[in-house]
Amino acid sequence: MRNGWRYGLGLLSLMLASAAVQADVPVTVSAVIVAPVCQVTGVNGQSQLEMRFDDVLVQHAGTAKAERSVGIKVNCTAGAPAGKSLKMYLTPTAYGVMRNMGSNVLSTSMTEVGIALTYNKNPLNIGQWLPIQAGFFTLTGQVVIPDGITVVEGGEFSAGASLFASYM
Repeated sequence: MRNGWRYGLGLLSLMLASAAVQADVPVTVSAVIVAPVCQVTGVNGQSQLEMRFDDVLVQHAGTAKAERSVGIKVNCTAGAPAGKSLKMYLTPTAYGVMRNMGSNVLSTSMTEVGIALTYNKNPLNIGQWLPIQAGFFTLTGQVVIPDGITVVEGGEFSAGASLFASYM
């Protein structure tokens, strides 16, 4: 028993000694703060854009009667760097993408209801960099429901996305 006690005391002193060891490790942090090259806002300078659909009849989903547009302004402080062009990127902030309807359809808080997004009458592929020009453009959304789906209950729904612009 005495050897076991001595072993335990030795292990305890080894643990205490190792806890007291310190080492200095230099850490260097460097960064460059840059001003945004381009600012994306609504046409009147608003920082948050809303595409309000109000009441949409189920039978109008997927038609021009279920479309709304929002004007977007891209203001860049300097010209494009050599060899680069201005591009935008849209990423969902809630609910993701409704892939069974296409790569341009935002999922919404209501199951089987999506918002198909277009830019210049072409599908705006969510999660891909797309070329744009500085200035004004229109983003259009259309309420869509997959074929064969009947929405039993109506109600409010929402979706969210962030739009970025950068020279690439």
